[in-house]
Amino acid sequence: MAKSIIQAKQSESEWFILVVENAISFFDSSVKSLETSPKNSIIDLYTAIELFFKARLMKEHWSLILAKPEEADINKFENGDFRSVFLAQAHKRLEKISKETFEKAALDNFLKLGMHRNQIVHFAHTDFKGDKASVIVELWASWFYIYELLTNQWAQYFDEYMERFSSINTEIRNHIGYLESVLDIRTPQIKLELEKGNEIVECPSCTLLSALIDKNTPITQVGKMRPINTWGPIHYPAKRYTCLVCNVKGFKIIDS
Repeated sequence: MAKSIIQAKQSESEWFILVVENAISFFDSSVKSLETSPKNSIIDLYTAIELFFKARLMKEHWSLILAKPEEADINKFENGDFRSVFLAQAHKRLEKISKETFEKAALDNFLKLGMHRNQIVHFAHTDFKGDKASVIVELWASWFYIYELLTNQWAQYFDEYMERFSSINTEIRNHIGYLESVLDIRTPQIKLELEKGNEIVECPSCTLLSALIDKNTPITQVGKMRPINTWGPIHYPAKRYTCLVCNVKGFKIIDS
């Protein structure tokens, strides 16, 4: 059996910083490869998301990122000699140990993205053959969900990285032209929904007039984090929506 690669010894806080920096690096790579290599863009984005889940787990305890916490060894951890969890394991641990809750649509998106990544890396994928528009739709939703996590629910853990997240968000939004082309394709469907009396509003993710309000879901309260260094979320009335362009699902805050 091959031996693990021994890395420079790091403290828990140093490993956290290195994991976050690695995740940001994959984010940057994902955005930059959209034009030249859509498949690599998907791979890099999923890798970044998984790394952020691991970083969040480390804020609870370093042993939680190990595939087998019962075999935790601080010396091996400090030297990077261990196998870490996958995203599915990480989110289950956060739910059970930290009592975190996650939007089902977000988790479904991350896991679907992981399936695409596995097909591309381990075998072959029939859907992504250089079609940048379809890849950008996939990536857009995934980025929206992880960006919401990082800047709202997890803001207290990643507050010093907010400016860098915002910069990446700006880069991704430079590709709005691809989503506008999808909007052209979806326009007949949107018109049909309007003719049926359904409500179409601006999507909080892609900002296009393409979010279909679910009229069967009652108005609920959603929490948005206050600015950094203030306490607790602010709750607003909201309606559930599904964007017919970027595929994001979530809650649209009702303007008062």
